[in-house]
Amino acid sequence: MSLTKFLLSMLILLAQNGILQAEEKSGGSTETEEGNLFYSPSVVKVLTVTPNQAPMGWTGVVVNPEGLVLTSSNCISIGPSLQYQVQASKGGKYYPAKLLGSDPLSGIAALRVEGAELAFAKKADSDSMEVGIPVTAVGLGPDFGQVRSAGVITALGQKRVGLIPGGFENFIEMDVAIDELKAGGPLMDLKGRWIGINFQPARERAMHMQSSNGYAIPAAMALEIAGKLIKGGGSFGRGFLGVLLQEIVDDVADDSDEENRAGVVVANVSEGTPAMKAGLLKGDVILDLDGDSVLAIADLRLAISNKAPGSEVKFLILREEKETIIPVKLGELPDRN
Repeated sequence: MSLTKFLLSMLILLAQNGILQAEEKSGGSTETEEGNLFYSPSVVKVLTVTPNQAPMGWTGVVVNPEGLVLTSSNCISIGPSLQYQVQASKGGKYYPAKLLGSDPLSGIAALRVEGAELAFAKKADSDSMEVGIPVTAVGLGPDFGQVRSAGVITALGQKRVGLIPGGFENFIEMDVAIDELKAGGPLMDLKGRWIGINFQPARERAMHMQSSNGYAIPAAMALEIAGKLIKGGGSFGRGFLGVLLQEIVDDVADDSDEENRAGVVVANVSEGTPAMKAGLLKGDVILDLDGDSVLAIADLRLAISNKAPGSEVKFLILREEKETIIPVKLGELPDRN
């Protein structure tokens, strides 16, 4: 670790020790525990209980007073004979939990503990998120002690990292390593508010590896996915267009007589898809979706995936140097399995 990062980490931990005050568990997220600089009772251990086997545990975080627990989907095991428990940080008591759903394409899993007043983390204001702010990744060790790494946000809206093959990414990037202890736990700001769910790729987790940079799924995205899982009874559909896309290149921009124009090019339209039925053609340049500019393929993929199947959307396209609006009724993204 460099001297600069070491000093920054110490400053962050000292700031946490000075800023965070004890709170009632019904009121939110953080409190000071004797012997610890920074203690978060909202951070819990989630356990998979398998018949005739020792429970498997990983980190999660309680995010509302109704006992909603979020964690990383690649930490959780799913099966008809499995049961789940949540062990609270404060007091170590075990509570039965219900798996609400797991979404590997976003990296989020959601559970609920009912009938218990668990401490929950308050969500940071999304407007306060910016590159350079100090953050702490929190997890739980084998002895149930909380572990954390401090650093700063280095990038936002990272959609092409490749940590979720075929998935839909929108990561917070930070100079904080995420290991198997912190995976599924919260990324927090200096006030103890959660801003994301720590994510570790399945390959790194299986090989007990960690990279120098870490990633977290933003709180707003995590809550949106959890809401869809709850509404859909454990799963949900995503919008589907049915095209192959390529990034815009200089000669396409020149042909439009506007250099550096935003947009992506339709490289191919698949047979029988919503795109073909709506009249999209190879060579069309998609400029915006429902009034929002399309800057890259990853932006468009994420935006379409956030739409419900059957939604009607409007694309502004450029075709033969003329702009036109094409409405499309989206289909449902096929199950890749």
